[in-house]
Amino acid sequence: MPFHVQELADHCPNGKPWAVVNTVTGKIAGCYEDKDAATAAQHALKVSVPDSATRPKKGNAKAPSPLPPSQDVFGSGKDRG
Repeated sequence: MPFHVQELADHCPNGKPWAVVNTVTGKIAGCYEDKDAATAAQHALKVSVPDSATRPKKGNAKAPSPLPPSQDVFGSGKDRG
């Protein structure tokens, strides 16, 4: 997802006027004391949040293999083998 840094003192707490904003939804991902801190957070989000450019193209993605029952991480209680 694309994010940008913007000064939004009216929408952030006192002392943290710089925001990282989701460009698609307009939602604020976080507020920061200065532009450098906001930019660092923006870069961290770019690394950790998948971007549409890095997602597989429709039709090229393989369905994930189901986990064997012994690796059921959600504890559904089904056959745990």
